[in-house]
Amino acid sequence: MDLQATADLVMKLTPADLPPVPWALKVAERKVVGTGLFLGGPYVTVKDNERFLRSLQDDVAQGPDGPRARTGAIQADLVALVAVLAARKETA
Repeated sequence: MDLQATADLVMKLTPADLPPVPWALKVAERKVVGTGLFLGGPYVTVKDNERFLRSLQDDVAQGPDGPRARTGAIQADLVALVAVLAARKETA
């Protein structure tokens, strides 16, 4: 699925389409500039589907000029979310 199709899909999702909370979403590693340290781990735990989805949809709505799009963070989140949804579909 290409990135635009994934973004379009996310805009149509509802919290009920997501896995039951809590669930893990793989995130891009975030290195602290000038150090060997990384922020957080390779996963975040989603504890509120409505809040998560609202935030993700807001990021998508900002388009390619949004701050998370310019850094590639939203793109990584979209790819990770598609993997979560595909795994959920396989087990259903």
